[in-house]
Formats: sequence, C-alpha cells, structure tokens
Amino acid sequence: MRRILWLVFAMAAALGAADASGKWSGNVTAPGGELTTAYFELRQSGEDLSGTAGPSAGRQFPIRKARIQGSKLTFEVAMPDGATMKFGLVLEAERMQGEMTREKSGEGEETSRILVRRAA
Repeated sequence: MRRILWLVFAMAAALGAADASGKWSGNVTAPGGELTTAYFELRQSGEDLSGTAGPSAGRQFPIRKARIQGSKLTFEVAMPDGATMKFGLVLEAERMQGEMTREKSGEGEETSRILVRRAA
C-alpha cells in the first residue's frame, strides 16, 4: 500500500512540474542598480532545454550548455562582443529569477539579478 501511495505522489509531482517552454520577459538589475531588459524563448523536453536569449525579442542569441533539473535552469549565451552570459535561474510557476554573470576575457566578471515573467 505504501508503495502505491509513494508512486501516486511521485507521478503527481512529475505531472505538476512547471514547464519552462515559452516566451519570457523581464529585467536584469546590475550591481549598481542599472536596469536592462531580458527576453527568452525557451523549449523544454524533459531535462533538456533549448532556445534563445537576449535583451529583446528582436535581438536573440542561441543558448548553450542548457539544463533544467527540477525547478533550476542553467544555460549560457555567447555574445557577439566575446562575452559569455551565464544564467542560473529558479522557475516558480509563471516567473523565473536568479543570477546572470557576464564573463569576458580581460574584463573579469559581473553578476546581476534577473527576474522574468512568462510573456502573454
């Protein structure tokens, strides 16, 4: 009986897991308080994540090294200026929040806060 209950709860949790697929928009807050925009178009299949990210719907770049485990997403974006943006986000229903770290050779790194919501 306990096994059956455990199986039912496990299946319910899996079915109720949030899906990161879709369009997301929001803001990035730099350490000095400066706000910039963020926009993602993501596709999730199990723990695999693909899509694009950028400052707007019209300026998108492919994501790479993307994974989703439970509610935690990680991915990177190679920018045209040679910088790499690394994202670590937590999916909470209709929003994702976490950190974005910009790394560029010779310039060090800068970590900003990010909050995006599912776009309508």
